[in-house]
Amino acid sequence: MPVIISNITGVVMKISSKSAFTVIELVVVISIITILASLAVPNFRTVMESIRFSGAVNRVRADLLRAKILAIQTKDAFAYTVAFNYTDNNICGADPCDYIIFADKDMDGSFDADDDKLVKFGVVKSLSALYPGVVAFFNFPSNRITFKGDFKVSNGGSIQIQMAKGNKCKIISITPVVGRIGEPEGCT
Repeated sequence: MPVIISNITGVVMKISSKSAFTVIELVVVISIITILASLAVPNFRTVMESIRFSGAVNRVRADLLRAKILAIQTKDAFAYTVAFNYTDNNICGADPCDYIIFADKDMDGSFDADDDKLVKFGVVKSLSALYPGVVAFFNFPSNRITFKGDFKVSNGGSIQIQMAKGNKCKIISITPVVGRIGEPEGCT
């Protein structure tokens, strides 16, 4: 609202009390926001890569623990096998699965018609599809490990999970005989 002032000569003057940002002030604020955003984007990408990598490591370890726990719960009724680089067109399609988990009823380490594939978590077609930029290498004799109800495993081995760029790497080890699934450790 303008203020009306009259001076000695009787001339009436209007003084406006409008306040606004100048163009220079707006340009300065926008340039500061742009600089801060350009600094945050690379950090955001790094954080997203770390989250994907941690998710892949945790997923593989959790699946291994799940197979072991299920085998212990069933005692000696049957075993649970994790088969790596699995090829079966009925389950995986044309490309091999990174791994499948199945109830191995005859305890032969092979997925047979009478074995049950774990429906919800049992097939991991590709870790790199679930977690972009992540690659897994499986180091097990015969590309499988079988957890039995007596707390024993068919063999030991390790899984190396790394970023495709090679900047992060973790190894999950399974000890032979007792089947201890170790905490993920850094690669050397």
